[in-house]
Amino acid sequence: MKTIFILLAAVTISFGQIEQGTYQLGGGIGFQMGSDKRAGVKTERTFWHISPQASYFLIDNFAIGLGLSYFSASSTNNSEFGFKNDNSVLFFGPVVQYYLTLKEDILPFITASYGHSISEFDSKSDRLTFNDSMTSDMYKIGAGITFFLNDFVSLEPVLVYEVTKYVTESKNNLLKISGVPVQNGHSSYESSALVFSMGVSYYIK
Repeated sequence: MKTIFILLAAVTISFGQIEQGTYQLGGGIGFQMGSDKRAGVKTERTFWHISPQASYFLIDNFAIGLGLSYFSASSTNNSEFGFKNDNSVLFFGPVVQYYLTLKEDILPFITASYGHSISEFDSKSDRLTFNDSMTSDMYKIGAGITFFLNDFVSLEPVLVYEVTKYVTESKNNLLKISGVPVQNGHSSYESSALVFSMGVSYYIK
């Protein structure tokens, strides 16, 4: 009887895992709202993003890969100039995920990733125009659940906490109402947000 229980346990574990050597192709789409504050100026931000990802399972239930995150963002702030800004940013960097066994077709997982981006964008108001270059570093940690629809396809709701650090260089700034150039500026700040997304993954064994 003891031998039978051991064999049943072994079968359950083997079915409830993603095997070494499996490739995972997937991605998610999400929406988020957040804010940051620097020098007494509060900026409200709205984002949507799409995040394709490719991973390889080095061992059972542990994958490492490369992720891309394309963000489209709109922001406004409460400064005297009331700046409005629309821009898009592409982050790229490594991703690691570790899966836990809950049931044969349901695997919770934890995930962590890093992304880097270099971009340029314009900020405008009635009085000022700024052309900025920005370097960004994004750190994410979170958890999700993989629901297998069949042997190859899964749905993956994910909730992550992300922190993004920005370094911005302003150049070619122009004060429109007087034609007097505004000095170039250098600034650094960070923002944080809790982000929910829904993903789909395809597994190749």
